[in-house]
Amino acid sequence: MKHFLAALSLAVFCGTASAGGAGTTGAALLKLDLGAKELGMAGAATALSGDVYSLRYNPAGLALASEMEGTALLHNGVEDTAMEFVGGATPLDYAGLSGEGTSAAGFSFLFSQNGDIDWYQADSDGNALHAGDSRSAGSDFVLSLGYAEKVASGSFMPLPRQEIDANHYLGASVKVISSRLPDTDGSYASAGAVAFDGGYLLSLPDVGASFGAALLNVGTPLKYVSQREPLPVTARLGFAYKGFHLPKNEITVSLDGLRYLKEEENRLRLGLEFSLQKYAALRFGYKFLEDAGGLTAGIGMKWNTLTLDFGIAFDGELGSVYQLGLKCKFGKTPAAAPGRKSKKGVLLDVNETRPAKRSGQKKQPAPKTSGGAVLLY
Repeated sequence: MKHFLAALSLAVFCGTASAGGAGTTGAALLKLDLGAKELGMAGAATALSGDVYSLRYNPAGLALASEMEGTALLHNGVEDTAMEFVGGATPLDYAGLSGEGTSAAGFSFLFSQNGDIDWYQADSDGNALHAGDSRSAGSDFVLSLGYAEKVASGSFMPLPRQEIDANHYLGASVKVISSRLPDTDGSYASAGAVAFDGGYLLSLPDVGASFGAALLNVGTPLKYVSQREPLPVTARLGFAYKGFHLPKNEITVSLDGLRYLKEEENRLRLGLEFSLQKYAALRFGYKFLEDAGGLTAGIGMKWNTLTLDFGIAFDGELGSVYQLGLKCKFGKTPAAAPGRKSKKGVLLDVNETRPAKRSGQKKQPAPKTSGGAVLLY
C-alpha cells in the first residue's frame, strides 16, 4: 500500500510540475458530481463505497459491493442541458488476484445532451446568409468498466490491548469517451478518447472510518479535427467516518480534497448524512474554493430492495442542478451470501461496521451440545 500511495503522490507532483502553468481541458462532464446521494453530500465520496458510483470517485470502493444492483439516474443541469446514467455492479465469485476472497465488477453508461443553440450562417464579410436555426449544441457519452478487490488485511493496536482490523482495497477502471460538437459550417465534429482510473481504499470497520485516494481521467486527449483538448486529470484524497451512532440512527461525515492537475486548481468538499432508522436519509454538503455554488442537499428513501435518492446543488446565478436516482438490489450473490470469508475463516458482511473491541474483553465459551439440545452455562 505504501508503494501505491507513493506512486500516487509522485503522479500528482509530476503532473503539477510539468503543466507549465494553468491550462484548460475538455470533457467537462468528467468533473461533474454524479449520483444523487453523492451530489447531496457535495461530491465528498472518495472514501465512501459499495456501489457503481465508486467508478466516478474511487474505483477501489467497488470492491465493497455486497449485492448485485442496477442504477438509473436523471440529471437536470443549467439551461436545457440534461444527462442520463445507467449502471450496475456485482460481487464476483472469485477470490481475486490476491486471493483475499473479495472482488467486484461494475459498468456505467453516461449520456449528456448539451442543449440547443441558435445557428447563423454568414459569408466572408460577415453578412448573414441564413436565418438562425435552433440546433443541438452537441452531446457526449462515457462508457466505463471497472474491477476492484481486497488486496490485504491485517490488524494493528493503536492502544494497549485494543486491536483494530484494517482492510486494503485496490480498483481500476477504463472509460471510453465520445464527444460531438457543432462546427461553424453547420456540420458536427466528433472526437474520442480513452482514459484510465486507479484508486486505493483503507477500511477500518471496527471504528467506522475509511480513507481513499484516486487518480482519475489519465488518458488520450479529445481531438476535434485539428484541435486537441486534454482530459481533466484529477487527484482525490478522502476521509469518511461512520462512528456517530444514535438510537436507531447513524451519522456519516465525509471530507474530500481534489486537485485538477492541468488547471492547477484545488477543491474541498464536506458532506454529512443522517440515516434515520435505515429507511430514510437526510444529506447536506458544501463545496469550498469554488466560484459558483457551495451548498448542496439531498434526501433518500429506502423500501425493500428499492432506494430513491434526490440531490440538489444550489449554484447561485447559474441556477440549481438536481439529480434523481433509483437503485434496485437483486439479492445476495453466491460470493456475498451471507458474507465473505476473512483470513480467519469467519464469514462477514463486507459493509458491516462492527463496534470497537473492548480492552481486556474475554471471549465467551462456546455453547456445548448434547444430541439435539444446546446446553448454555
